[in-house]
Amino acid sequence: MAFSRKNKTTEQIVEQLDDHGIEFGSKYRDPASGFVGEVQSMYFYKHGCLRIELRGRNRTTGEPAAFVFDAPELVAVETAQQVPAGKRKGGPHDLATVAR
Repeated sequence: MAFSRKNKTTEQIVEQLDDHGIEFGSKYRDPASGFVGEVQSMYFYKHGCLRIELRGRNRTTGEPAAFVFDAPELVAVETAQQVPAGKRKGGPHDLATVAR
């Protein structure tokens, strides 16, 4: 991914995108809730967390819905592969009690 301006922030964003492999427009599923949606936005946090907003349909009502998830908690719909955790530590994916 090319940015016109190289600095610490863009380096961290590129690192997170490379580590997690998330792409806009791709479909992901949250195993805990069963929600499936397309990547609409990404939120990058200072200490390495990457949150993904998925837009899909409410399974009960069928109406449009959007929810935000921690990237490593998602599974790619197309490949059934879990999104890998990044190199940085911290966040829900590092808790020993999280069941996948």
